Amino acid sequence: MNIVLLGAPGTGKGTQAQFISERLGLPIISPGDILRQEMKNNTTLGKKAEKYVKSGALVPDEIIIDMIKERVVDRTGSKGIILDGFPRNLSQAGALEQMLGSMDKVIDRAIYFYAPEQKIIERLSGRRVCRNCGETYHVVYNYPKSEGVCDKCSGELYQRDDDKPEIIRQRLETYNSDTAPIIDYYSKKDYYLQISADDDIDSIKVKITEALGD
Repeated sequence: MNIVLLGAPGTGKGTQAQFISERLGLPIISPGDILRQEMKNNTTLGKKAEKYVKSGALVPDEIIIDMIKERVVDRTGSKGIILDGFPRNLSQAGALEQMLGSMDKVIDRAIYFYAPEQKIIERLSGRRVCRNCGETYHVVYNYPKSEGVCDKCSGELYQRDDDKPEIIRQRLETYNSDTAPIIDYYSKKDYYLQISADDDIDSIKVKITEALGD
């Protein structure tokens, strides 16, 4: 099953991607995670993407599409994949269909997660990430046992640049202008579903399980 997860930053796509991955045994391809790793490793791709990520702008299509194509070909096995945060515009949607079509595969589910803007800002600005292992916490909803210290590896917790309120607002403006039109595109497909991300995590998981027919 090939699954596309849609929605603004902060709607919980990453959390739900992990849930679906564990339930169905599918690999996750997340442009955001890949870019952050590339930036951390100071690669050529990371250097190209860094200025866009830190400003809240979308990374250009030519960078993202090439990066995703390589991983789709590598990881799309007999079971399928989960795409978390891709495609982000109509050009990328077309590129994805071409990628899958070249392998005689199709999108089976496109799930759109939606939430109020203020809730998104609250979620993202309170997020803290471990510098060492990447484990994610929240100052309200999922705080560590010791402030500023990762429960898993005792690494330092920090706030990502793109989780600061002023950057979040820029990211949401970019999403609304560049990414939101893709929702209209997918909403016309028979495999499209939408789920409120304003509920608690367990309720959302139940809705996803129902949506996937499992």
